[in-house]
Amino acid sequence: MKLKRFLCGAITVVGTAACALLVTAESDRPGKIVQQDEKTAVLFEFENKKQPPSDAVDATLMQNIKTRAKNRQFRYYQAVDNTQQAADLLGIPLLRSDLLEKIPQAELQLETNCTRALKLERTTFKQEYDTGEFAIQLVANTLWQEGIRQNHEYYVQDGYTLETIPYTTGTGQDITVFYLQDEKSRILRLFTMFMYENTQYTLYAYCDGYMVKDEAGDYIPSSVSKDFCLQVLDSLEPTI
Repeated sequence: MKLKRFLCGAITVVGTAACALLVTAESDRPGKIVQQDEKTAVLFEFENKKQPPSDAVDATLMQNIKTRAKNRQFRYYQAVDNTQQAADLLGIPLLRSDLLEKIPQAELQLETNCTRALKLERTTFKQEYDTGEFAIQLVANTLWQEGIRQNHEYYVQDGYTLETIPYTTGTGQDITVFYLQDEKSRILRLFTMFMYENTQYTLYAYCDGYMVKDEAGDYIPSSVSKDFCLQVLDSLEPTI
């Protein structure tokens, strides 16, 4: 089965657009609820304060990146089988979830971006899994230059209720988990972001287009499992 792509509520990288703070959903945790352009959004703000050791990146991978960049193609994709392989190629630890990696329906991709000076700028390791009832993504976004600041926004669709859960990941990050419910308390989106060492992590789940059977055997729209997503957060551990 080909995995479905999420249609809305996605991350957008923004600059310095003005926004009005509504609520800080746990002041010491990533994620603030803001009012932007007359819409409610969850805003995550991060700054890369430490540069990863780029000399540890796999030599063949780095050569492939530079070869493409010399042809003015600054984005390169590398096929990977699992998180450990992605971590080995980048030479840095990445968080993995044994719970996710047991799901057979998966798409995994390592994307790299470099500057015109042929220096590694950003790497993104994206995992997307199909549980049969909803899709769940775990994305590791590493910035390879110091001092880079980024804002990421998730907009709340009209008619949906935004709920929050304070939580702690299996590797000790204090976070806030956000989720959107419809009028029937069906969870349509669940997401959170946090930092581990040099890397920003996004957990995102959605159920667009998924149908399940109810007790009467009729097909009804599915819902994201909040419990499963929290179990994924519990299961996170760094690669060796």
